[in-house]
Amino acid sequence: MAIPRNITCAIFTVISFLLIVLIFSSCSSSEKLTDGNLDHLNLNVESPQSNDDNYVVQIEGFQDDGGEDYKSVLQRLERHEWDDIVSVDDSSSTEEKNIQVEILNRPESLNRVLWQISMEHYRNHAVDYTPDHQDGESLIMSEMPELIGSFNELQKKVHYPSHMEGTGIEGRVDLVYVINEFGEVTDPEVVGGVHQSLNREAIRVIQLAKYKPGMMNGLPVKVKMNAPIFIRE
Repeated sequence: MAIPRNITCAIFTVISFLLIVLIFSSCSSSEKLTDGNLDHLNLNVESPQSNDDNYVVQIEGFQDDGGEDYKSVLQRLERHEWDDIVSVDDSSSTEEKNIQVEILNRPESLNRVLWQISMEHYRNHAVDYTPDHQDGESLIMSEMPELIGSFNELQKKVHYPSHMEGTGIEGRVDLVYVINEFGEVTDPEVVGGVHQSLNREAIRVIQLAKYKPGMMNGLPVKVKMNAPIFIRE
C-alpha cells in the first residue's frame, strides 16, 4: 500500500529536523570541550640539554578518568596548525592520566604550543626570545588586537570628576597605549588632552579595556594602539 504524499513529507521533515539537532549538538559539545578553562592543570617544561634534544612538556592534574579536560587538551594539540609538535603520548592505557608532548627545539615552537593549551600556561612558561628575520623584512600581523565588547560599553564607564562639576570643561582625550600578549592595556599616554583630571579619568577607563591580543606567526605580540575617550559633564 502506497504511503500518502503528505505523510511522506511529514516524515522527511521530522528526520531532517532531527539530523540538524544532532549535528548542532555535536558541534556544541566539541566547542564546550575545546573552550574549557585549563589553567588549573599542572605543566612541567623540560628544556633541551643539547641541540639534539627537544622540549618536553608534561601535563598533569587530570581527574582519575581523564574527564573533559583530558579530551580538551588532546583536541587543542590535534588542531595545532604549526609544525611544532614531534609527538604526543597520552598515556591512555595507564591509570594515572597525563599527557607528554615533545616539541621541537625552538622557543617559538614551545610558546605556540603553550598558547594553544592556555593563556595562563603561556604566561607562566613562555620562553623569551628574539624572532629571526632578515634585515628589511617586514613582519606582518596575522591578527590585529580586537576589543572584547565595544567602545560604547567602555564609554559608559566614564565618570565625570565630581570636583570638576559646573566648570563646563569637557571634551575628547586622545590616548596611545600598548596591548600586551595577554590582551591587557599597558603604558597608556595622553597625546591630546583637555584637563589633567579628565586626562586621568580617560587613562583609568582605557585600562579597563580587555582585548583579544594581536597575533604574528601563531604567537601573541605587543601592539601599539590609539583611541579617543570622550568625557562630558
